[in-house]
Parts: sequence; structure tokens; C-alpha cells
Amino acid sequence: MKVTGAFTIDGDADLVFTMFDPEGEARWAPGWEIDPVFPIPFRPETNAVFRVTNDGQIEVWSMLDFNPRERKVEYLATAGTDLVRRVAVSCMPAGGRTEVNVTYVLTSLSPAGAARAAAFNGDYITGWRELVQAAVDKLRTH
Repeated sequence: MKVTGAFTIDGDADLVFTMFDPEGEARWAPGWEIDPVFPIPFRPETNAVFRVTNDGQIEVWSMLDFNPRERKVEYLATAGTDLVRRVAVSCMPAGGRTEVNVTYVLTSLSPAGAARAAAFNGDYITGWRELVQAAVDKLRTH
């Protein structure tokens, strides 16, 4: 199943892009805390791996592509044995604002995975807008 969504953030695209690296996401995503696996010390880069606990389940995340120059990042996340997500985010400048485009490709491996996949939709993605905007605003004021 493929799900896409987009929203606009008031702010510089380079700054907004930092919200979507593994550590930057903690600035706006409630409960997001990474457990670095590779590299140590951790830094966002292609092939980096980390874990996140989500709803009591450990997820393994791999950075398939990390391209700050083009403001694009792509992840593969495996949630237990029931769901695999490929997540791509791009941040494009739009006249002092940033257009954020997100694509999820979800593969459920069980009925439980199918139930979890159903929660991912365009509204889920656009629901990030206020959280990301607040985090960007906070960084700009410090």
C-alpha cells in the first residue's frame, strides 16, 4: 500500500530538512527516541541503523538514502514481524517556505500488520505539520 501526503512549513528548507533526520525527529515527534546501532558515534548518513520503540514494539530503522544537499531522506523500518515501511521525505524550497512531501510504502506481513498499516494515511502525514512548524519556530527563536 502506498500513502502520500504533503504540507508546507514556514521556514528555510535546510532547517526544515533537519527535522527528518533520526535525531531531529525527536524535536517534534512525541516519544521518538533513537537507540543508535551504526555508526557509533551516531550521525545521520546513508546506511545508518537505529532502533525506536513504538507502542511497546522495537522497530529497526535503516537509512537507505540521506542526501542533505537535495534535502531528501529515505528509510526502511521493520516493525517486529508484522509490518515493513519504506518512508521517503523531501523538503523543497518554496519562496521562503518549505514544501514537505512524504511517501510511505507499507507491506503488511500479518493481519496485525495490516491493522497497523491502516493507520497510515494522508491525514496521518499532514497531521505532522503543526508539530514540525512548532519545532522549527522554536529553533528559529534560539
